[in-house]
Amino acid sequence: MADGAHDYAFVHMTLKIGAGRDMETNKQTGKMLFEIITKHFAPLQKKIIGAFFCHGRARPSA
Repeated sequence: MADGAHDYAFVHMTLKIGAGRDMETNKQTGKMLFEIITKHFAPLQKKIIGAFFCHGRARPSA
């Protein structure tokens, strides 16, 4: 972000599950939310990582 390039992204989320849910429900809900969020941002992440390597800021490991 500090290099002046505009091919960056930052997302901050705070998600809460209401009280009264059992631990298994909390775990399932957390897993489901993580999968949805990961899937939603996958195209952007792929684009950002591709731009990162294409602009020479990092080199992919051989």
